[in-house]
Amino acid sequence: MTKPITSVALMSLYEQGYFQLNDPVSRFVPSGKNHRVWVSGEGAEMKTEAPHREVSFAHVLSHTAGLTYGGGLPGVGIQHPIDKIYRELKVALGGRGGPP
Repeated sequence: MTKPITSVALMSLYEQGYFQLNDPVSRFVPSGKNHRVWVSGEGAEMKTEAPHREVSFAHVLSHTAGLTYGGGLPGVGIQHPIDKIYRELKVALGGRGGPP
């Protein structure tokens, strides 16, 4: 239920003129400026690169920003090398508080 609430909040701020949909998210979240994206490989062999363009509010609102909950689908297991890293680092997965 967080996605619709967050989307409505963002659109309210957009209507008030706080940002444009094509503005980079890093304008408000500076740590997002230097992120990297997965290209190939796993573990020590993993290759990443700078994204071709910065993530915009339009990407976030249309769920095309490349963000992941990690951990794959519940009960399905690890589906992507990034999910494996999330588990190793004990990053909270999809609001579930991290791996068991």
